[in-house]
Amino acid sequence: MITKDLLHNSTVKALIPAEALGIAVETGATVDLLGTGRKVLVNINAGTPSAGGLADIVIHESDDDFAANDDVLYTFDQISELGIVQADLAPNKRYIRAVATITVAAFTLGVEGIVYLEREIPSGI
Repeated sequence: MITKDLLHNSTVKALIPAEALGIAVETGATVDLLGTGRKVLVNINAGTPSAGGLADIVIHESDDDFAANDDVLYTFDQISELGIVQADLAPNKRYIRAVATITVAAFTLGVEGIVYLEREIPSGI
C-alpha cells in the first residue's frame, strides 16, 4: 500500500503488510527514501496475538539496498498484546526496512512508515 498525502506532503508505505504472521522472521519491503534528510514515523498496529505470541520488530537502514550494508536504526520493545506502537525516526541512510521476529505463537500485525519532510527534499516516492 502506498498513499500520498499532498496536503501534508507525506507518503505512507507498508513496511510489513497487516496480516497474521506465523512463528518466523518476516523481512518487510525495502523503502527507498531517495536520499537522506527525511523522517519516518513508524506505526505498528498489533492485533490480539495467539496464546503467548510475541513480536520483536527492528527497523534497519542501508546505503546499498541491503546488499552488504545493514545497520539497525531502531529496536522496538517486545510486543505481546493488542495495541499501537510508534517511533519517530530520522534515518541516516537511503534505504529502510522492517524485520519482525514472531515467537511462541502467531501474531497479527502490520508495520507502516509515514515518510515526511517531503517539502524540504522531494522524493518522488
